[in-house]
Amino acid sequence: MKKNCPRFKGADLLSGYLLLFLKQQPTHGYLLSTKLKNLGFEITDPAIIYRHLKKMENFGLIYSKIHPGKDGPPKKVFYITDDGKNYLKEIIRNIENRIIVLKQFLNEYERSENNEDSNSVN
Repeated sequence: MKKNCPRFKGADLLSGYLLLFLKQQPTHGYLLSTKLKNLGFEITDPAIIYRHLKKMENFGLIYSKIHPGKDGPPKKVFYITDDGKNYLKEIIRNIENRIIVLKQFLNEYERSENNEDSNSVN
């Protein structure tokens, strides 16, 4: 029985970024963690990333293979699956829809500020 993919939640950019990075190039967890830190993610415990990758692997969004290390121990390299690519597209659509809603909110706020300024008594 195939598990259902978790739905995108507003702040769940972590899955989106991990899938995007893996779509660009299969890689290991340490490099993924470094890329996220460079984007401003506060990763206090790298195990968080590995747990998230394991969860994504359980949902069939990614898979991993062990590759021998050149100068060290073997590394687990992660790859995106077709389901992962489809889920990434779903995340993108949800982000685009959220951007529309947020822009509408900002426009409404600006209108209310303009109305307030025009209605103020000096």
